[in-house]
Amino acid sequence: MGKKAAEWLCCLILCFCIVMNVETAVRIQYPKISYVLGNGSGGRGIEDMADQFMSFQTPLFSYMKDRKEQEAMQTPDPAYDRIRAGMDGYAYGAEDYEEITERNQTETAYQQYAAADSSEESDTVTEPGEEIRTEPPGEPETQVREAAGQSITYSMEQLADFQFLVKNLYFVHPNTGVDSEMLNASAMLDYDAHMTTSSDQPQILIYHTHASEYFADSDANDPNTLITGVGERLAGLLRDRYGFNVIHDTTLFPYQQAYSQGLNRLTEILEENPSIEVVIDLHRDAAEGNHYVTEVNGKQTAQIMFFNGVSRSTDGPIDYLENPYVAENLAFSFQLKMASDALYPGLTRRNYLRSYRYNLHMRPKSVLIEVGAETNTLEEEMNAIELLAEILAEVLQG
Repeated sequence: MGKKAAEWLCCLILCFCIVMNVETAVRIQYPKISYVLGNGSGGRGIEDMADQFMSFQTPLFSYMKDRKEQEAMQTPDPAYDRIRAGMDGYAYGAEDYEEITERNQTETAYQQYAAADSSEESDTVTEPGEEIRTEPPGEPETQVREAAGQSITYSMEQLADFQFLVKNLYFVHPNTGVDSEMLNASAMLDYDAHMTTSSDQPQILIYHTHASEYFADSDANDPNTLITGVGERLAGLLRDRYGFNVIHDTTLFPYQQAYSQGLNRLTEILEENPSIEVVIDLHRDAAEGNHYVTEVNGKQTAQIMFFNGVSRSTDGPIDYLENPYVAENLAFSFQLKMASDALYPGLTRRNYLRSYRYNLHMRPKSVLIEVGAETNTLEEEMNAIELLAEILAEVLQG
C-alpha cells in the first residue's frame, strides 16, 4: 500500500470514529440540542446526517454499516442477555438521555452529602418563596434502623416551613429546581387522591421500566425473584386484600431505550384501559453497597422511596419534557409519605425529586417507587410490599 493510500485510509478511519461518537457526546452534554436535532419536527439526528455524508463519499462505509445493522438484528446482545438474566446492571441509550443521563450518579450524590460532618449545617436552602437548588439527604451510607412503634406526626406549622419540609421529607437532586409554590404542604394534603373508578374496571397499573432488576439472592432463571415478582406480589395484595382492579405489565424493554420504549407501552395500555387512575413504575434502587433495611414487627424490611420527576432544572422548566400533572404527582407521593410515616415510621426514605420526567405525565396519580436495592434480599422486598400495599390502600381508599 502506497504512502498516499495509507494516509487516505487513516483519514477515513479518523472520520469514521468522529462521526460515530459525536452524537453520543452531544446527547450527554447537550440533551436539549440533541432533542431538537434528533426528535424535533422534521429534524435529523447528528448521526443520521453523518451517515448520509459518509455513505455518499465512501460506498464501503455504507456497505459495512448495513452489514453491521443486519448482524445486530440477528445476533443477541450479550449484555442484554445478562440483563434479561438479572445478572447485570441496567444501561441507557441515547434515546433516554433526556430523562436519565445522570440517574446512575444519584448514589454518588447521596454518599458525598452523607460524608459531610453531620454536626455542621450544610443544607443549601432558601427562604420560603425562593428557589432551592441543592439539598443533601442527611442519610447515612448504610440505612439500617428499627422502626419506632410511635407514629411520626408533623404539625401544619412545621409543614408550612419550606426549609423544614425540604430538610426532613425530601432529597432534591442538585440539578433540580423546586420552590415553596411547588412544595406547598397544605395544597398537597388537600389534593383528593381517593379512587373514583369502580373496581369493575381497571383502576391501577403496575409496570416496570427496568423489569430485569434483581436482588441479592435472585435466581437468574426465575423471573419471580426479580422486580417483576415483587410487582406481582403487590398486584395480588391490592386485588385480594384491598379489592382493587389491577393490571400488572411485565414487559421487558431494550435496555438502551427503557424509558422511551416504556412510554410507548404505557401509552398503549392506557389507551386500551382509560379507566386506570393510578400508574406505578416499580423499581429497586441502585445502592452501590448500601443496605436499605429497617425492622417492622420483628421483620427485616426493605426501605421504600417515592420518586418524582418534576420536569424542572435549576435553569427553569424543561419544556421538551412537559408534565401537566407535576402538582398532582407531588401531592400523591407526599400523601403516601405521610401515610407511611404515620403507619410505619422509618419504612420510607425521604421523597426524591429529580429534574426529568420519568413518564409520570400520563396520569395525575403517577409515581415511581423504589423498593430496597440490589443489596436487599427477596424476603426483605416482600416484607416491604406487604406494607406498601397497605399504604397505597390508605391513601386511595381513605
